Amino acid sequence: LRGLRRGEVLGLKWEDREGDIIHIRRSLCEESVKAKDGSTVTRLRAKRPKTKTSIRDITLNESLKVTLKRISAKQASERLKSGPDWVDTGYIFTTDLGEPIWPSNMYTKFKKFLKANDLPDVSIHDLRRSFAKLAIEGNARLEQVSEALGHASVETTKSIYIGSVPKLAERAFDAF
Repeated sequence: LRGLRRGEVLGLKWEDREGDIIHIRRSLCEESVKAKDGSTVTRLRAKRPKTKTSIRDITLNESLKVTLKRISAKQASERLKSGPDWVDTGYIFTTDLGEPIWPSNMYTKFKKFLKANDLPDVSIHDLRRSFAKLAIEGNARLEQVSEALGHASVETTKSIYIGSVPKLAERAFDAF
């Protein structure tokens, strides 16, 4: 979803959408805490996104709007099937019972999807890097890409996400 972090995608709620805009306001993460008996317990927690600049608005294109409609219809169907077992959390991406999806479960499903479709074994975070590189190659400015990714600095975007883009050098030579 347009270069969002895994936790940001999973943290999206229906209330975050206003027309063609979706507000990035939270991130879902798994955290380990000590229980009273001394054991470690993992829990799901909604928190603020990684940085101040990670709190941002994303414009939805037609493809994303259609996808959200499909997800909404699927949730409505699951809500009917589940009856009183449905948990209305308000999240966009949920289990069949309406509960939020844990990041580790998303990772597992993503890896199974790649394998089942004979796709290269990439990480979910690689999709962010691909978004950044393709946006730059498609004539987006570095500042725009950095803002879309929610980075505090364009240096992060350039050095970690984009690196060397031969197409940019080619464009510079053509412009010269």
